[in-house]
Amino acid sequence: LMGAFSIGGALLMGAVSDKIGRRVPLALTFGWRGLGYVLLTALPVLPHPIMLYGAVFVLGISWSSTVALLATTCADRYGRRNMGSVFGFVFGIMSLGHSLGVYFPGVLFNLWGSYLGALLINVVVAWVASGLLWALLDGRRAPGVAAAGAIGRAPRSP
Repeated sequence: LMGAFSIGGALLMGAVSDKIGRRVPLALTFGWRGLGYVLLTALPVLPHPIMLYGAVFVLGISWSSTVALLATTCADRYGRRNMGSVFGFVFGIMSLGHSLGVYFPGVLFNLWGSYLGALLINVVVAWVASGLLWALLDGRRAPGVAAAGAIGRAPRSP
């Protein structure tokens, strides 16, 4: 279910970001991810299938959306010509983070006997990322990079 919601979330947030820009959908995506982790941490207190399915839904719609939104943000900011290099670097850092995200919760589990600390750290990181995105100014582009709507358009004759 989470994988299906992930595909749907990526498609939905991609379409929304084409209409309103990348910053707000990306901020929402990270905010939702934090909410999904909160729902997971609440499962021991409220062990109900609705809590589990709610966490699966919220985490699912936010999971792959970040990849689609970051790829288009790289193209918007640095141009399509540079997108491969820039997004390759960004995705490499993301992969490193994913690797550490598998290792460190195991370390925390060995120390504390629970994954609760790791989930709460994820909540904080997701919500800090969301807050930083809300605070950023939208519309900045690298010098010489055309606006997203102008990419692929033929230049106007004088």
